[in-house]
Amino acid sequence: MKRIFYMPDGTVSVMAMARPIKDGEDVASIFDHDMGKFDDLKALPFDDVEDDSVPKRDENRDKWRYRDIAGKKELFIDNTIRLKREIIKDADDALDAELAKSNPDPVKVIKLQRDRENAIKLPPKYHERKEKV
Repeated sequence: MKRIFYMPDGTVSVMAMARPIKDGEDVASIFDHDMGKFDDLKALPFDDVEDDSVPKRDENRDKWRYRDIAGKKELFIDNTIRLKREIIKDADDALDAELAKSNPDPVKVIKLQRDRENAIKLPPKYHERKEKV
């Protein structure tokens, strides 16, 4: 069982059951008790859901979003978002490609290095929308 909190910005926070449920225990009361440790979550809307209704935790976790469909909230992975690590990887790939050339353009190399350094300085949870193709 998991408790999904719906953040105002469209992101989600997921609370997993910290321990096995004992006979006669109420799942909601366990989550309510655990929520007492997280003041920032208390005022947020939430749903308690089965584990299989939540995407598997993976490298896309920071892309999880929700949308309201006919009054029901649906979790999805928003692949239109580029995360900080993806921006850094793209900068690394562009720099590597330029340096792999037999005669790399030194001005372009400097610009690509600057782009990479700027990407590294982004806040940890930074993300941006991919450009429309």
